[in-house]
Amino acid sequence: MKKTVVILSVLLGSICLAFIAMAPDLLSLAVTVVMGAFILFGAVFGIAPSIMYIKGFKTGLKSIQKAKEINSDSIWTSVANTKPFFYQRDLDELFDSYIENAEKQKETGIVISDIEDYINEDSVSIRSWRGVVLQIAGTLTSLGLLGTFLGLITGVNAVTFSTVEATMTSIEVLLKGIATAFYTSIIGVILSILFNVIYRLIWNSMLRQMQVFIEEYHLKIQPSPDELLRVEQLQNAKKTIETLSIIKDNSSIMLNGADNSGIRGQRLMIDILSAAEKGEIGFVFEPILELAEKKTVKAICALRWMHSDLGEIHPSVYMPVIESNGYITKLNRKLWDNACSCISEWKANGNQTIPVVLSVSKTDLMALDIADCMSALAEKYSLEPRAIEIAIAFDCYITCEKEAKKTEEQLLKKGFKVIIKGFDGSLDQLKNISADEIIINVDNLSDAEYIKTVIDYTRKKNTGCIAENISSAKQVAELIKAGCKYGCGKYLANGASKEEFEKLIQYN
Repeated sequence: MKKTVVILSVLLGSICLAFIAMAPDLLSLAVTVVMGAFILFGAVFGIAPSIMYIKGFKTGLKSIQKAKEINSDSIWTSVANTKPFFYQRDLDELFDSYIENAEKQKETGIVISDIEDYINEDSVSIRSWRGVVLQIAGTLTSLGLLGTFLGLITGVNAVTFSTVEATMTSIEVLLKGIATAFYTSIIGVILSILFNVIYRLIWNSMLRQMQVFIEEYHLKIQPSPDELLRVEQLQNAKKTIETLSIIKDNSSIMLNGADNSGIRGQRLMIDILSAAEKGEIGFVFEPILELAEKKTVKAICALRWMHSDLGEIHPSVYMPVIESNGYITKLNRKLWDNACSCISEWKANGNQTIPVVLSVSKTDLMALDIADCMSALAEKYSLEPRAIEIAIAFDCYITCEKEAKKTEEQLLKKGFKVIIKGFDGSLDQLKNISADEIIINVDNLSDAEYIKTVIDYTRKKNTGCIAENISSAKQVAELIKAGCKYGCGKYLANGASKEEFEKLIQYN
């Protein structure tokens, strides 16, 4: 490539000298000399620097290889200490600026700048007068046209018809002027084409060599910020997948009654505690709607894990874990307090309020006096008992029936409304339950006839019925047909933050 560039440059210079020597008159000579001066400028400030950049980038590739051979363990240090790196003044100045800033950024822990931010087409263009050099081809053509007009004017001004001899002389002068005109035009076009082709060929060769260097630098020395970001995202994704796998594994272990005191259980709790500390585990209001009119009548206050990378984690993934190790009690007590605080704030601001359902797990039931806890919260926030409704998980009536019924009785005596949440059992299990409402999980009860039977039974018993996890219009239609008035689920409404839910009930 270097030989080709040199040959083309010498060829361009030789052609210029030949055209100067062949100039038919002084005017053509003058115009051609001016053209040659512009080409010389382009060669000095455009072609020569581009050739030097090509050589510099090739030297840079050698410096990378040399740095790798000297210290393969800390190649960055070797590269930073290699001076000069390109043996080309402009490129070495740009590279030194890059190294200086990169070293400062490494000390502060910030992702370092990309070398392409410093060494790129724009930075090289400024230092090689590219904006000016690109005008040379057009200038050569313009000079050719200028010579054309000067030649024609010279010839026309000499025309006279006073005598036959004078006429013949003026015609000769006119022809010489025309010759000058055509000569300068042709020379201008030829030189313009040659210079443009040679300069662009060399410039594009330089860009190609620069790109080869940058790719090699990214590959062996320092990846680009985009590549680093992709690697970081991949690592975070792998870590998240591993975490969720641990959660899933531990959930399975705990649900099967296996020992949860091992390493995986400890790692799991670290992840959950970390999520809570970062604010990823919070709460939302899940609206319960009147199915026919789509009017919000109450809301279930529920835990939500909003993972920073994967978004919302479904409760079925982590609820069995925090229920088994007792951490759910701490989270629920915080949730209950925040929910009552929201209701109190809405009342104080004169906003419309609707009942909020607070869920109680089996772990909560065994660890706390639920009736006293709820009474204390109502007193703390000056709330009527009917402002909050208590939803006891249905499995409490299966695994600790005596405690569940005792709690139910105490809550009813204190004026709280009691709901059985997640009912998916037989009708016989409802006979001795005094709850005001039951929530049936339509995901688990796929039999439409059975759902209708449960709804009919609750109607006869004067017990309210709410359908949860509604996921389609077909389910809504079937539930309405079966006589169910209320329901919730993502198809009807997503869980809402405090502010979102406040707006929702104001426009209810």
